Amino acid sequence: NTPTILLSRPLLTNSQVWINFTLQSGSAATFKLLQADQPQGPWTTNLPATLTTNTPGVSYRYTAAPAGNAKFYRVKTP
Repeated sequence: NTPTILLSRPLLTNSQVWINFTLQSGSAATFKLLQADQPQGPWTTNLPATLTTNTPGVSYRYTAAPAGNAKFYRVKTP
């Protein structure tokens, strides 16, 4: 069962970007935060981002430093 991940709108707070997301279906042991300057990519992994579990198996948050003026984010399972 392929996981379905739903991202909320990124929030900028205290010089950090918060990317909240929920696991809508399926399951995943790990996630990766990807970012790009344009929606079509190229996508790179944001390695220093911090993952927080809000509700185990359901709700999570990545916290990252903003990079550049505009970024696009997506979360995937490895």
